[in-house]
Amino acid sequence: MKMKTLMGSVALATLLVMSSGCDDSGSEEKKETIGAVDNSAAKKAAFLTTYADIALASYTDALNDAVVLRSALATFTSTPTADTLEAAKDAWRASRETYLQTEIFRLSGTPIDSEGLDDNSWVTAAYGAPEGEMNAWPLNEGLIDYQIDESGALTTGNIIDGTLSAGDINVSVPITEALLSSLNELDDDASNVATGYHAIEFLLWGQDQDYQNGTLTDNVTSGAKTAGERPLSDYTTGDEVRRKAFLLASADKLITDLTTVRDAWNKDVDGDKGAYRAAFLNKSTMPSYNLSS
Repeated sequence: MKMKTLMGSVALATLLVMSSGCDDSGSEEKKETIGAVDNSAAKKAAFLTTYADIALASYTDALNDAVVLRSALATFTSTPTADTLEAAKDAWRASRETYLQTEIFRLSGTPIDSEGLDDNSWVTAAYGAPEGEMNAWPLNEGLIDYQIDESGALTTGNIIDGTLSAGDINVSVPITEALLSSLNELDDDASNVATGYHAIEFLLWGQDQDYQNGTLTDNVTSGAKTAGERPLSDYTTGDEVRRKAFLLASADKLITDLTTVRDAWNKDVDGDKGAYRAAFLNKSTMPSYNLSS
């Protein structure tokens, strides 16, 4: 229903703007034109309000499903079985689908990515433009966990095994939300993804080597041609403690970021919460930030 309302507002606003631009000479026609201009302003306000309401609802749904995902991951990591793994995958699929519905708000200078705005925009300062921490793709799987190399051996030097070389960052410490955030896009490489939906996806499904279902030839690895069939033993032996910690910390990060973006669209203003919506609807001035530091 909201989407229909949005589309209806667009159509009406367009018609009214077009009518206000007509060259009318009669007094009655001029009055109608003036009325159309006033009505157009009202329709514009309604349009923007509907847009903001849809954004709030969409990010609320994504956040709620991320919380469900976190719960499923907690169940799986505490009791790793084939059933709890499948339940975690189902929760990921559901949360991913909900998040995808929010992607219409990208690339438009909103709190999700501030795309098109100056790097010193107050929007970026307030909300951090977290899209790259939630949704970056493709990812360097070898940064997160083992891969099967060209000889069929497992690679090392990743976050899970704690031997990754990451400058001043001590990767061998327990995996936390803060650690993963510090490692995302390591060395300014966009493929070094350490957080978000796709990092969780890789930890649940494992390396995708399914080249038989496409036109690609596997010239990199000699492993089994499987489409993401991570063994359950990854969560019962070896580095299972750090793998479990990675899953939970990643989910915590998702919840943190989605909460930030959702709150930016809140109807009530409390500091940064609701500030973007208020500015978007032209109901307040933009917050003041020291952007020179």
